[in-house]
Amino acid sequence: MFYWLTILSDGGDFFNLFRYITFRAGGAFMTSLIFGFVFGRPLINLLRRRQGRGQPIRTDGPEGHFSKAGTPTMGGALILGALVVSTLLWARLDNMHIWVVLFVTVGFGAIGFADDYAKVTKQTVVGVSGKLRLGLGFVIALVASLVAAQLALKYDLPMIPAFGTRTGDGTQFDVEFDAAIRPSDSMTMTQDFNDNLSARIHANPDQWYWMLRRWKGA
Repeated sequence: MFYWLTILSDGGDFFNLFRYITFRAGGAFMTSLIFGFVFGRPLINLLRRRQGRGQPIRTDGPEGHFSKAGTPTMGGALILGALVVSTLLWARLDNMHIWVVLFVTVGFGAIGFADDYAKVTKQTVVGVSGKLRLGLGFVIALVASLVAAQLALKYDLPMIPAFGTRTGDGTQFDVEFDAAIRPSDSMTMTQDFNDNLSARIHANPDQWYWMLRRWKGA
């Protein structure tokens, strides 16, 4: 939003600073920091009052999760709020890539919020149905992939598949990038991306089955 202040610039004044991504990145950082300071404590206190015993911890998860027993959940709302506010204020909103990233971030954040809210209100480890979470995740990923492919075609840009592989006790991930998918058409590029994903699943089937085991009885 602040980027549009550049229309007031003659090229050598204060408003010209808003053209530079480094200046806007610094502004976004400070905005997020202030957002956290202002709303962090009130949000934590609110969550403690509303949640009481905190989120129940399932017994079949990673051992590192047991230390979170009784801790208020849904604190990610603070991070998500800071991210959305700073992005809307400082990013170039005429850049469609910004909206794709916001769509994916807010979409998955909303799924997580709904799941945590269901667990806390019911005081159970079973929140939103695992099948529903998976289905919504696929819908978000499909929409984002198709839009990303269309943008790649429009600007003649490659798509670079990125994957996170769970390691150790499930609290750490290795991030890897596959070869770039060159622009062709949206369906072909989406199919190429799906082929990359399929290859990853075949190469690391334990990652997939670990997720399915967590949804027993969901």
